[in-house]
Amino acid sequence: MILGGEKQAATKDPYSHQKNFEVMKYNIKLEKLGGDKITFDHPHELVQEYHVYGDNEYGMDWVLVFAPFKAKNNTGPKVHASDATKYTLVRVSPTAKVVEKFTFNSPNSIWRIDQIYKSKEGRLVMFGPSNENTKDYFQNRMLYADKKFKNFQVGSFRDGQSEFISVTHIDEFEEKMKNAPDGKKGTAYKGKKFKANKMFYAPNGDLFVTGQQYNPKDGKYQDINIFHFDKQGTLKAQYAMNKKYATLTLDEQMFRFSEDKKYAYWIYFDVVGEQPVKEGDLVINKPLVMPKVGKLNMSSGEFEGYLEAGEGDFYCHPFVLNFLEYTSTGSINFMGEDKKGKELWFARLPIN
Repeated sequence: MILGGEKQAATKDPYSHQKNFEVMKYNIKLEKLGGDKITFDHPHELVQEYHVYGDNEYGMDWVLVFAPFKAKNNTGPKVHASDATKYTLVRVSPTAKVVEKFTFNSPNSIWRIDQIYKSKEGRLVMFGPSNENTKDYFQNRMLYADKKFKNFQVGSFRDGQSEFISVTHIDEFEEKMKNAPDGKKGTAYKGKKFKANKMFYAPNGDLFVTGQQYNPKDGKYQDINIFHFDKQGTLKAQYAMNKKYATLTLDEQMFRFSEDKKYAYWIYFDVVGEQPVKEGDLVINKPLVMPKVGKLNMSSGEFEGYLEAGEGDFYCHPFVLNFLEYTSTGSINFMGEDKKGKELWFARLPIN
């Protein structure tokens, strides 16, 4: 599917392409299969777009979020929306039909939404950093890629309206910082140089947002952070893991929860180095992947336990099956080998 804007002559309507959008769907032969209009009375800019699971098994819905646009230092005709916080959420079906469109007010006018998720109950949850006022108009997402923000917003939406949009100041992230019990200090979220990449729903309604610090100069990812919010979007804690070996890709992360809903087990696969190995006639650098597990108390927000599986002698292979879960035994299982790939390794960790 494609999103386009209808362009008209500047003498007629220079902002037509920001008011008259169209969603179009084509097949591989470039035959148009469907389409629908998205229109606004005033110019708007696309803030974020994301594919989420739809209402049926046919395919995935396309969620689009727009914000009112007004060029900086604009002195032209007054054609812009008077309220910079009045965002619009549009949901498009797999057949390119608009199935939902509603407006909501963001607490701050520039909200760089990083990702959008859909819960099993049909809630759309989005999160990302924001500015500290209601007057500035959203310009272009690329403009805010490396900008430092002092707020972080989490919003939940259902049935065409907002359930909540919470705002957390970066000072609160520092105050609620929880390092791993091994004593190694991670880096707190500073409002920039951070890539949020996943969100997880806990059985008690809490939200976990995962991400990593990164260096824009070399593009490498460093310390890992988790933001723990309650079901109303209030920050409970920020958990951090120290990462010595920077990588060009985000580390894989997942969550499992205890049956009593008291604990969250944060599981991630940390690339801690490389080992030259011979594959046929070639020598390649095999990533050394160490499974790490953190035990988080969802009630108190405490980082209660930490484990490095393999103890530095064994590692998971990054390109084959390395993780199994047996729900009947309440355990997670890792599989791997030693550095030279000569000795197999299996580990089981109970999580109930």
